[in-house]
Amino acid sequence: MLYPAYHMKQFAVTDPYELRVDSTTIFNEEKLTEEINVEQEMQAADLRDKQRSDAKNALEEYCFKLQHTLEDERLCKGKVSDEERHGGIERCNAVLEWLDTESDTLQRKQIECRHNELDEYCRPIIGKIYAVAELDKNIDTNKMETASPQQSFPNDKQKVKDKKGASDGQIEEEVQ
Repeated sequence: MLYPAYHMKQFAVTDPYELRVDSTTIFNEEKLTEEINVEQEMQAADLRDKQRSDAKNALEEYCFKLQHTLEDERLCKGKVSDEERHGGIERCNAVLEWLDTESDTLQRKQIECRHNELDEYCRPIIGKIYAVAELDKNIDTNKMETASPQQSFPNDKQKVKDKKGASDGQIEEEVQ
């Protein structure tokens, strides 16, 4: 049984505004099945390559972000030791070198395994950095919320009295 929808057509373009069909090749069922199988294999190979490429790009991006964070002395000072910082940077450099030299032969699972190893080593270091940074941020926020009474505020009685020219009774009512 032949399927007319699967006819292979050869097109010839002589004029860019005109498209004409030169000939039509009709495949038998075996040839058609073979072509479909080849197409499916090619799609599977493309999917594997895309997944491998995505894993490689994710690992490279992670390494560069880690390097940038660990090389920032202002961010890391007093939060992590120099040995931890340099150890993380060295591991990132080793992973990037490994990706550059063996990128053609690596499988997705190998790349993901290396990503997990690097993450296990660097997660505590990055956790220390951002935990201390979050603590500092919370302390600064609490300082702003609990300001001393010596600071001047826009609702200060004297300023209100000067600006509005109101009496003490009206000011106390407004403040309360």
